[in-house]
Amino acid sequence: GSVLAMMRPTITSFKDCPTCRQLSISTDGGDSFGWGGVLGAVHPEPQLNGAVCMGSIFGDAKATYASFPNSSDVSSGGKVGRKNGVIRVSTDNAKTWTDLVGFGAETDFAYSCITDLKDHTRLGILYETGTANCVGPSCRTVFTTIPRLSETMK
Repeated sequence: GSVLAMMRPTITSFKDCPTCRQLSISTDGGDSFGWGGVLGAVHPEPQLNGAVCMGSIFGDAKATYASFPNSSDVSSGGKVGRKNGVIRVSTDNAKTWTDLVGFGAETDFAYSCITDLKDHTRLGILYETGTANCVGPSCRTVFTTIPRLSETMK
């Protein structure tokens, strides 16, 4: 089967999109990765533009989900921040992405993980966020669930 890898950017990776997530695909079960038929190549995805922070990816037969700090926080002079977490979804093999659900307006959002839940109708999201009397985006860990895309389309 195919494996899609999503990597956090390094500032020197792509000058035109230094905060773009990098995607790479394996069609041999993870033995080798590449993009566009080029072994070892990665694709800077501007639709998955976000802070240089850990993110998470999960896929099923109908969709691919990505979770990470959203790039819509430009409160720090145009720099991407760690606020407004978002789950984005692709239904065309990672060619295009749309926002599926956000995590609070102006809420700190740091590392996150997506997982399948036992009933296979919802996804679990574990993420770090801020709290009162604590400075930074990693003061507490929250678990929530969202319906899978196939469930929201019923």
